Amino acid sequence: MSSSAFYLAIGLAALVAVAVVAMVLGRRPGGTVTLTPLAAISFGMVAAGIAFGENRAVGYTFFALGIGLAIVDTVRKRSQRGPGEGGRAGRRGSRGIDA
Repeated sequence: MSSSAFYLAIGLAALVAVAVVAMVLGRRPGGTVTLTPLAAISFGMVAAGIAFGENRAVGYTFFALGIGLAIVDTVRKRSQRGPGEGGRAGRRGSRGIDA
């Protein structure tokens, strides 16, 4: 096994481990964590960026697309939530008092 294949295997294993930990820790009692189609595509793009790391232009392009899609997915999820769902409990003013 060459060193580049070894690093590729470690990178993919770490990426999968982070996804599993995020899903396990993100579960709420009585609820399930679902992966949106856009998040799945983003995950695949990042994995492809790791796989095509030999060719830097292609690898970085896949990374950028994956990160961009993840940001779009996060913004879409936040905008679909109604007021009072998720987010911070209250905004604090300059003196630390809930407004």
